[in-house]
Amino acid sequence: MTALLAVLAIGISLPLLTQAEEVPVIKETPSEIKGIVEETFADDPVMITIAQCESGFRQFTDSGNVFLGSGRYAGIFQIDKYIHTSAALALGFDITTVQGNIGYAQYLYTQQGTRPWTNCAKQYVPIVTTQTSDTKPLVNTETIEKLNAGACSVNMQVTATLRVGSRDAGNSQQVALL
Repeated sequence: MTALLAVLAIGISLPLLTQAEEVPVIKETPSEIKGIVEETFADDPVMITIAQCESGFRQFTDSGNVFLGSGRYAGIFQIDKYIHTSAALALGFDITTVQGNIGYAQYLYTQQGTRPWTNCAKQYVPIVTTQTSDTKPLVNTETIEKLNAGACSVNMQVTATLRVGSRDAGNSQQVALL
C-alpha cells in the first residue's frame, strides 16, 4: 500500500488492467511424459507399461483439458477422480497435473502394488534371459524375432523354469517357457 501511495504521490500513472491476460500454459506432450515416467519408474518398469496401457502417456487432451477416461479416470495413470482426489490432495498431489498424477500413482504403487491397475499390469512382460552355468547368456534368436515382429501375444507370462542338462558341455541351462 505504501508503495502504491508513493507511486501516486510522484505522479507516475500505472496502466489499469481491465481484463486478465491469459498466460499460455505449456502442457507436456506424451513423449515428454513418457520420459518422465521412465525416469520416475526406472526401477519399476511395470509402472511404465501401466502408463502406456492406461493413457498412452497422455495427461491432457489435444485441447489442453485433463485426459479423462470414461469421464472419471484422470490422466497418465487413469486415477479415479471420484475416489482419489481428496486423498491425493491431502498428501499434496493434484492428479490433474503431470507431477501430481505420477506422484500419487507412485504412492498408490507403494501402498497397493499394481492392484489399482490390474488389467494393464497384465500387459507387462519382464525381459527373461537364460544363462549357462558359466554365466554366458543364451539368446534364442527365433523367439526374439517373433517378439519383435509382434507374432507373440503381449500377455505372455513365464509359466515355468526348468533345468536342462547339456550333453556336450556338461553345463546345465535354465530355460524359461513362455
